[in-house]
Amino acid sequence: MHSAPPALKLTPSQWATGWFFGIVALLFLAQSLLGGVLAHYRVEPGGFYGFDIARWLPYNLVRSWHLQLAIFWIATAWVGDGLFLASWVGGGEPKHQKTGVYALLGALVVVVVGSLAGEPISSPMEALNPRLFRRAVLRIMPAVQRQFRDGPWSARPAASPSSAALLHKDVAISPRRMERNTSI
Repeated sequence: MHSAPPALKLTPSQWATGWFFGIVALLFLAQSLLGGVLAHYRVEPGGFYGFDIARWLPYNLVRSWHLQLAIFWIATAWVGDGLFLASWVGGGEPKHQKTGVYALLGALVVVVVGSLAGEPISSPMEALNPRLFRRAVLRIMPAVQRQFRDGPWSARPAASPSSAALLHKDVAISPRRMERNTSI
């Protein structure tokens, strides 16, 4: 013999979080479609129902977007849920919270669009000029190797034998040497 729960009245910021859930649906749909493209790459790597999709959507780009979209829609759902529940749990909402919700929504759009647009912009360097790419890698690698060799973590043991073997200054890169020197 329970009474019916009182009707919930949504606050303006809770109504504004509806945009978050619409974006979650779009991100999830995009991730699912890209997952279909990835599955098709396994079946027919050279084409997509007769179209050369690799020319427009390279495999690595599709895979990267597919994984990023999973992170983005899950994070967006969490933020939207937290913003929706905050007013309900708190019993009210602070002044201008709706504006804050829209500001977070704008920040979300900037991060998602910037990240997804940055992938194709940054990836074709090797394809455009392989010699320049190799030269850049050859100049950067010694600095990276010095950092690993002389970094602040080289003097203290690492948490596990495998990570110690990778980071310790006395260990060479060869797998046989790594197996022998795991007692750091």
